[in-house]
Amino acid sequence: MDRQIELAMRSPDFWYPQDFAETGTGVAARILPVALCPGSMLYNALGQARRALTKPLRADVKVICIGNLTVGGTGKTPTAIAVARQLTDRHNTPFFLTRGFGGRAAGPLAVDPSRHTSRQVGDESLLLARHAPTIVSHNRLKGAELAVEQGADIIVMDDGFQNPTLVQDLSIIVVDAQRGFGNGRIIPAGPLRESITKGLARAHAIVLMQTDDDRSNWITPDPLQNFRRPLINAWYQTWQPATLESERVFAFAGIGRPQKFFQSAAKLGLHIVDTMAYPDHHAFTSSEFGIMVDRAETYGACLLTTEKDFVRLTKQQQDLVHVLKGETCFENSAQLDQLLADRAFSSEVDTGSR
Repeated sequence: MDRQIELAMRSPDFWYPQDFAETGTGVAARILPVALCPGSMLYNALGQARRALTKPLRADVKVICIGNLTVGGTGKTPTAIAVARQLTDRHNTPFFLTRGFGGRAAGPLAVDPSRHTSRQVGDESLLLARHAPTIVSHNRLKGAELAVEQGADIIVMDDGFQNPTLVQDLSIIVVDAQRGFGNGRIIPAGPLRESITKGLARAHAIVLMQTDDDRSNWITPDPLQNFRRPLINAWYQTWQPATLESERVFAFAGIGRPQKFFQSAAKLGLHIVDTMAYPDHHAFTSSEFGIMVDRAETYGACLLTTEKDFVRLTKQQQDLVHVLKGETCFENSAQLDQLLADRAFSSEVDTGSR
């Protein structure tokens, strides 16, 4: 499926009516999903046909896929980084494999953060390359071959759950617990890349991203209540930059869910005076950045953004911006370890397609 279509879309309000339970989304939430059903049927049919007609090929090493069923904003990339960290702790040499969404390079190529820009390889690729060697390739099999040539003994795919070209030994779907699957409809009528039933049937495990580590707030979306494979609760833990402890902050973000970033920053006690949200993977222009600098100066505030947004800035712009860092934390890391042992390190070869 053409992921560039997804990149060009900003999640409309009617995709997630639960976000507007108090104010409501009006007529659009009721009429638009129905009106867009023909487009959803076509999108779904094309995806199913591709999976049915494509025979997955096996890489020379095991492949772990960290994917999702919805468009954007579930915490997929931080989860891929956390999984790679756990693999490194087991003395493996993981390589990331990604399509490089938002970048021009088709690959296969090894990402060099000192040389490549987000316009070339995409923002997620640059972020991943800070943690482990990263290969960008539109052709996943050729990307896997390059990773193995360069020393990978296991591959972590960031996204690609709907891509049927490569056998996935372990497929983990990341789900935002608060948002779940939105209105339960497929693009463009809703946020789903495929049907929930078919997607869950192929998944080996779910990472359920909770709002924070407060278990009293944890939610399990209804479609996952009867999921019989491993379900691992997790959250994205952020920490306050020491340099911003007593500063006023102007926060900006171009990610799947900018409001979630703003809420995390406020929860840390940062004094947020204003915010600006952009679409996911947004390429900031010089004029846009200049406007934010001017507004921050008006407030006497510092600029703050996410790690993913930071790598899309120029070196000169980065000098003017603070970063809110964080990482995915698992409720039960031993559960993930067991999953890796069962699926990624088992000597048994799964010859069936996904």
